Amino acid sequence: MAMAVALNNPDLVNICTPSTWQGMSSEMLLYDLPQESEEFNSVRRQIHSTLTVHVKSVIRVQNPYLWGSYQLKKMEYKAKNISVREIQMFHCTAESNIDSIATNNLDWRRSTRSKFGQGVSFSPSAEYANKYANFNIGTDRALILTSVLVGRETQGYESMKFPPKLYDTSFGNRNRNGTLVYVKYCDHEFYPKYVAYYTCVNVHRPKFRRFSFGFDNSDYSDDSDGFYDSDF
Repeated sequence: MAMAVALNNPDLVNICTPSTWQGMSSEMLLYDLPQESEEFNSVRRQIHSTLTVHVKSVIRVQNPYLWGSYQLKKMEYKAKNISVREIQMFHCTAESNIDSIATNNLDWRRSTRSKFGQGVSFSPSAEYANKYANFNIGTDRALILTSVLVGRETQGYESMKFPPKLYDTSFGNRNRNGTLVYVKYCDHEFYPKYVAYYTCVNVHRPKFRRFSFGFDNSDYSDDSDGFYDSDF
């Protein structure tokens, strides 16, 4: 059921939500997908292409404000004649953070450390996102399948707070097989479409590394709820 985004921002009024969304009586809905549905199996296939885990459930995130803002950002890229790709990528986090993320989105401002830039990190590989997630998030985890806008990209590094002028994305771990990490630094350039809940059996414990500012046990960034989400 497609719906117009009824918000105070006049730029969002004529943006319709996806036709697959359920009717809503609140500003945000986490819709539990039936396991026999094509949507559920599509998300599970994307995860299983790199990561073999039991997917307990998959929810669709229906947040008209975040969706409308994301679409508006995409139109902004096109209005500036910037070639933009929309890539489906994963972000791994603890189950307990999902309500906040579904309501407010991931927050790049909370980043304190990251190997490829101090923003929100994503990976096309569920296996990579799971492996390098913060050890402290435990075994009950969530993979957020996210639509991410990637325009002009540059090689990232640990102390990068923002990419250079004219760039919107940094990347890392690029080889002939593709890019494993993308980092974003701006609001509304990503939308959390689906959340898959699963249990991680073999938790990866990263080795401690010494940085100029002290000790850290990951290469990653701080997530929107204040926990250290090992952001690739």
